[in-house]
Amino acid sequence: IPASQCHRHKNRQNCLNAQEPYCGWNEHLMKCDVAPMDNHLANHWQQEVTRCPILTDPVDGGWSAWGSWASCQHSTSSSSSHTRSHLRPHIDSADQHMDSCQCQTRECNNPPPQNGGASCTGPKIKVSNCTVHGGWTAWSAWSACSQTCGFAIKTRRRTCTNPAPAFGGRVCVGHDHDEIVCIEMPPCPTPAKSQPPQQGQWSSWGPWETCSKPCNGGIRMRRRTCDKQSSREGGVDCPGCSFQIEDCNTHACPEIKRYSSWTPWLITNSSGVSGGGYVEKRMRFSCKAQTEDPSSIRVQVAKEEERFCRNDGSCLKGNINSQNNLDSENSWSEWSSWNSCSKKCGGGTQHRIRQCESPPCEGSPLQNRVCNMHSCRDEETGPGQWSCWTDWSACSVSCGIGVKSRSRDCLSGSCEGPSFMRETCEMPSCESLRGWESWSQWSTCDAAGQQSRKRICIDSSNGGCTGPSREVRECFDEYGNEEITSNALPRSVVAAGLSVGAVVGGCIVGFLAGVGLAAGVAFFYLRKRKVRVPGSPHYISKQNPYVAVPLKE
Repeated sequence: IPASQCHRHKNRQNCLNAQEPYCGWNEHLMKCDVAPMDNHLANHWQQEVTRCPILTDPVDGGWSAWGSWASCQHSTSSSSSHTRSHLRPHIDSADQHMDSCQCQTRECNNPPPQNGGASCTGPKIKVSNCTVHGGWTAWSAWSACSQTCGFAIKTRRRTCTNPAPAFGGRVCVGHDHDEIVCIEMPPCPTPAKSQPPQQGQWSSWGPWETCSKPCNGGIRMRRRTCDKQSSREGGVDCPGCSFQIEDCNTHACPEIKRYSSWTPWLITNSSGVSGGGYVEKRMRFSCKAQTEDPSSIRVQVAKEEERFCRNDGSCLKGNINSQNNLDSENSWSEWSSWNSCSKKCGGGTQHRIRQCESPPCEGSPLQNRVCNMHSCRDEETGPGQWSCWTDWSACSVSCGIGVKSRSRDCLSGSCEGPSFMRETCEMPSCESLRGWESWSQWSTCDAAGQQSRKRICIDSSNGGCTGPSREVRECFDEYGNEEITSNALPRSVVAAGLSVGAVVGGCIVGFLAGVGLAAGVAFFYLRKRKVRVPGSPHYISKQNPYVAVPLKE
C-alpha cells in the first residue's frame, strides 16, 4: 500500500498545507508529488514543515476506493418501504438472477470536502451486466395508398423500442415494416401519344468575318443559327457547332525599312594621314521590322560617308588614298531572298534582286546562280538515299547555352530534307565555373569501381568557387577508361579496320551457306532410304497370268 497520497492535493496551497511527510509541491511539474529521486533538498520541490497548518483553509474532496461488486438496489419512490431490482422490475426470479445489474460504488470522503473546498468530480457508481432485451412497439396504422390508380401499395411500421436493447441485450426479431397491395383501385388512363421532338435545322453559313491580323497568320470566323421550335413545343438543339474558324493571311508581313538622319561628322583618324590633316566620318542607320513582330526589329548602319579634312578646315569628300566613292555599295538595299530554281534537276538558275535607294548606284541590281545540278537520271530512279547522321559535335561553349551540329550526305538520287542540323546545348552554368581551375583528368578505377577528378579554387571572392571540388563516377565494366564506340565491335575487329556492315554481311552469308548445305545432306539421305513397294495384285492394270485373282473394276 503506498504511503503517499499526493494525488489528492490539486493545487499548491492544499499540497503545502497538508504537510504530508512524503509530499511536496514540484515547481517543474506543477503538481503535488514525492521528492524527485528521493532528493528532499531539491530547490524546485517545496515543503512547509516549519509552520503549523491552517485548519481553516479549503480542503477539496477526494474519492475513496471502489467497493466490491454487488446487485444494484434502489427504492421505487421516496415513500416506498420495499426495494426492487434496478431496471428490471418485471422479470421473474430466474431471469433476475441471470440478468441482474451489478453495481460498484465509492464515496467522496478521502478526504471529505471542508471549509468550502471543491466536491469530488466523476461518477459515484459503476453499473455492469445490466442486460436489456429489445421489444417491438405496436404496429402503426396503415398508410395511404402510394397512388390513386393502377397498382398501389400501403405500409405500416413498428420500432424495436419497447424497450430498446441495451448492455448486450437481444435485438428484436422480425420485420419492422409490412406492405399489402391496395385492391379495387381503378386503372390509370392511357397517356396520349406525344409527337417526337423535332430536331432543329441549321441555317446557311454567314459570311467570313474580317481576319484578326493583316499578315503573319491570323484567324477568321463565320457563324450559323439553329432554327428550332421553342422548348415548350419539344424542340431539340441542332447537332454540331454554330461557328467555324480557319487560318487567314498566312503570308509574311512585308519588311518596312526606315532611315535615320546623318550623324554629325566625327573624327576617326587625326594622325598617320599623309600630307597632314585628319579623316572624318558620318553614318546613317536603318531600322527594319515586320510590323506584326516587334522582336524582328533590326537596327544597323546603312550608309557611311568619309571625307578628308586639312588642317585649315577645308574638307574633301572621299578617301584621300582612294578615288572610289565609299557610298557606292551602301546606296543599294539588301538583297532579296533567292527565288525558286527554274529546274528540278539537270542544272537550273535562280536569281535575286536589290533596289537602288540613293542614286547613282554602281553595280547590277540582279544576281544569278546555278542550282539543282544533280542528274535527272537520279531523279527518275526514285527518291534519294541519305547516309546516316554523324555524331553530334561538341558544344560550342564550355559553360552556359551553346550550339551543337551534325550532318549527313546524299548517297544517290534527289534527297529530300536537310543535310545539316543544329540544336542548342546546355552546359553547366558559367557561374558554377567562376573562380575554379579546370578539372583534372579522371583517375584510374579504384577497388570500388569508381573514378574521381578534382579542381582547385583560385579565386573565391565575389561569390566564386560554387559547387563541389571533387566528382566521382562509376567505371565502365567492359572498357574501363576508354571511350565506348558507337559500333560496339570487339577490339580485334576494330583494329583490323572492318566496318559494321562487313561483319553483318559476313554473318548472313555464312548462315545462308550453312542452311543450304544442311538441306542438301538431308535430301540425299532421305532419297537413299526410300524403299520401293511392289504394287498390289488387286490394282494392276492388266491380267497377270501367274496370279489367279479377279481384276478390280
